[in-house]
Amino acid sequence: MALADTEHGTDKVCPDCAEIIKGAAKVCRYCGYRFDQEDAAAKLITASPIDHDGADYGQDVTDDDKPAGISILAFVGIIGAVGLGILGLATLGDASAEPSELETLEVNDMGLKADGTPDEVTAVTVCDMAIKGSLVSEGSYDPEFRWDYSAAGSVAFVSRKFDSQNGFGAKITSRYRCKWDAAADTIVSLEVTDPYGETRKLK
Repeated sequence: MALADTEHGTDKVCPDCAEIIKGAAKVCRYCGYRFDQEDAAAKLITASPIDHDGADYGQDVTDDDKPAGISILAFVGIIGAVGLGILGLATLGDASAEPSELETLEVNDMGLKADGTPDEVTAVTVCDMAIKGSLVSEGSYDPEFRWDYSAAGSVAFVSRKFDSQNGFGAKITSRYRCKWDAAADTIVSLEVTDPYGETRKLK
């Protein structure tokens, strides 16, 4: 902003209309220009903004400016990770030294587990296959997802509902009861109860 010496003292020139006005004036009387806009702009230009960490905008923060606590925390984290790794290796070593429950109950070729009881899945599969083979249409055999199971010694008892087609192609729901001796690998008894409550012995 330009200043001019006149007979009235120190005046200034309006940057908008170039008229000479008093130096103390805040608004030009000719064009309405506000001189406080210049002051605000000057403050914005000369101000040096500071970020939250106390560093000027555009200033690079060097490693010397970083708090020392970060490196300490990183060191503690590394020590903790190493400790957990050693503990995990020790636990795996102990686990591999002892046989698991699954290994002790491994099923042999006859469908018997190590404790002498029949394997449930094997028993259900054997009974399912026997029922399926007795149907008029083997492809229509559709067993329920659930079944009843119990065992005594090496003998398994399985009871299960299933859908199938009769000789006329109609869908019927029945239930089979199967007794399987795993040690002898043979079905001891097998019977089917139809929807009308009639039981037919298959073995």
